[in-house]
Amino acid sequence: METNNLITLLFFLVAVLAALYARWAATAARRQNEIAIHNEKLKIFKAFLDFRTKLTAHGTNVSERDLYLELYPQVQLSEFYYSHAVYDEFEKFFDCLRKMIELRELAALNKDKDTISNKHAQLNACRKAANQIDEVMKNDLRLIKTHQSLCSRLMWRSSWLK
Repeated sequence: METNNLITLLFFLVAVLAALYARWAATAARRQNEIAIHNEKLKIFKAFLDFRTKLTAHGTNVSERDLYLELYPQVQLSEFYYSHAVYDEFEKFFDCLRKMIELRELAALNKDKDTISNKHAQLNACRKAANQIDEVMKNDLRLIKTHQSLCSRLMWRSSWLK
C-alpha cells in the first residue's frame, strides 16, 4: 500500500471517529438539556403543590400577598417550560384564586349570604381547577409515560443493535 493511501485511510478513520464522538456529544448535550428543563418543571410543580397546600389549609383566607409572591412567578415561568395547554390551565387556576380573594373581600364588606355563598362556590371551583392542573402537570412531568412506550423504546434499541 502506498503512503498516500495509508495516510488517506488514517484520516478517514479519524474523521469517522470524530463524527461518532460528535454524535455522542450532541446526544449527551440534548439529554442534559432535557434534565435541566425537567428540573425547572419540577420547581414550578412544587411551588404549585405548596400553594395548593395553603389553599387546603386556609381556604378562602389565602392571602393576596402569598398569591402574588409565591404563585404568580411560577405561573409566568410555566409559559416557557410547559406546553401551552398546561400554561392555560395554570393561568385559569390563578385567575380563579384572584376571583376568590375578590369575593372574600366583598363578603367582608357586605356580609350578605349571597356573597358568602359565592365565595365558597369560588373556593370549590379553585379546588377543582387545582385538581385539573395537578393532573395535567403530572402527565407532563412523568418520565415514563406508559409501560407500552417503554417497551417499544427497548424493542427499538434492541433492533438497532442487531
